Amino acid sequence: MNWRVLTVSGYLVVLVSAILLMIASHLPSSTIPTFGSLMSRIMRTRSGRIAVLVGWLWLGMHFFAL
Repeated sequence: MNWRVLTVSGYLVVLVSAILLMIASHLPSSTIPTFGSLMSRIMRTRSGRIAVLVGWLWLGMHFFAL
């Protein structure tokens, strides 16, 4: 096993976990908030909006940097 396979496997684990969490949040008896309600709660405060902005900047710098 090399590093590339380990990295791709890690990303697949994160992706499958996110999908399962999304499905679990939409079940009728679930206490897990949906992504939309979570983002609405985060975006209520100024510090939350700044954190989302910094997160998007970090993501953009890592995925779109040359």
